[in-house]
Amino acid sequence: MTTQPITRTACITLPRVALLQQLVEAKRIVDAKATSPILRSICLTILGGEVAIVATDLRLTVLGRVVGSAQTGDAGLSCCLDAKKLHDVVKAMPGDVTLTIEEKTTSSTLSSGKSRFNLTTLRGADFPKMLSAAALASLTWQTVPAATLIDLIDGTLFSASQDTTREHMNACLLELLPSADTVDTLSKLRMVSTDGHRLSRIDRDGVLALPGEADKYTGFTGILIPRDGVVELRKLCGGKGLCSVEVAIAKNVLYFRVAGQTLTTYSIVLCAAQFPPYTQVIPRDAQRSLVFDVASMAATVKRLMLASSEKTVYAVAFDFVGGKLTLRTDNPDVGNAEEDVDLQGADGDTDDFKFGISLRYLGEALEHVATSTAKLHFNGLLDPMLLHGVGDGSSRDGGDVFVIMPCRL
Repeated sequence: MTTQPITRTACITLPRVALLQQLVEAKRIVDAKATSPILRSICLTILGGEVAIVATDLRLTVLGRVVGSAQTGDAGLSCCLDAKKLHDVVKAMPGDVTLTIEEKTTSSTLSSGKSRFNLTTLRGADFPKMLSAAALASLTWQTVPAATLIDLIDGTLFSASQDTTREHMNACLLELLPSADTVDTLSKLRMVSTDGHRLSRIDRDGVLALPGEADKYTGFTGILIPRDGVVELRKLCGGKGLCSVEVAIAKNVLYFRVAGQTLTTYSIVLCAAQFPPYTQVIPRDAQRSLVFDVASMAATVKRLMLASSEKTVYAVAFDFVGGKLTLRTDNPDVGNAEEDVDLQGADGDTDDFKFGISLRYLGEALEHVATSTAKLHFNGLLDPMLLHGVGDGSSRDGGDVFVIMPCRL
């Protein structure tokens, strides 16, 4: 007599709105171009009274939970469904969704009202292993004000390289700085980014325990967060009415979520590459400097970009003649443009001196200067230039710095 294998089955009813919200987040993470079908899928696991929803591209992961009702059968059953198809089906459902998983089949059923979809699935056991809710709860979570993270990210993300082959630059460095008053008290967070042509460094008050040893160049402890992880963290911080974010670091992974909310957790594998020694790039003791109004200079930059050439990275000449500064740009396809700039001050020998700079890089840096007045330091024609805010009695006076490499004219 042959004994038939026992087929385990689990069924649970989920609120459509909550499920769809988690699927929207998961679908954003899934790499639709992944060669492996399992990585184009979302993994659903029926647990005790809830469903765990996981999507990953092996670096960035979102782990969600939806609390359900009327669960029957065995807990722990899972299946993987195509991310886009699952999202579209749930979006079209007329009401609460009932998910049914059978262990021995290659399909799962989604039903709502009179609608039933029997969708082809992949085995949940083949999906990359992720932390469980219990493991996430056991991590050491730290709270960081959302406003602090927003300032750090907005001031640096724009200058991070978008070249994914340059891992050490396709990221933002987050460091913990010692307090100026007590060496043993940590009270500053710093974020730095560079694409090789420019660099941004932002400091904000904050405390966050970071693992690892101090960097041999800076003496600070830090972690290197991939650009796509920084983008997701910024989206999370931008939530309406959000005051703080919880973060945890385990081994080489950064986890983050809304403070006090455990239904959705994001994680990103940290970069193992070495960030460039940025302290050696930031110029010191510049021989020349200009002081100008930020809003006025930003408006000038926008106007001149209309006539500048993208082929030359929107290069513009800073031309000093007779103590007056004129910005000039030339585009063979459009023509040329120039504009005189009113300065609030100038130091060093600038008579008959000319240097080139990218209008786009300068304009993007000016957008993140927190004060109304800025100072640009420079030396020779090919030396890096340092830009920072001044005045206003702000604690950010000189704390946020932007370095821009010059252009050849």
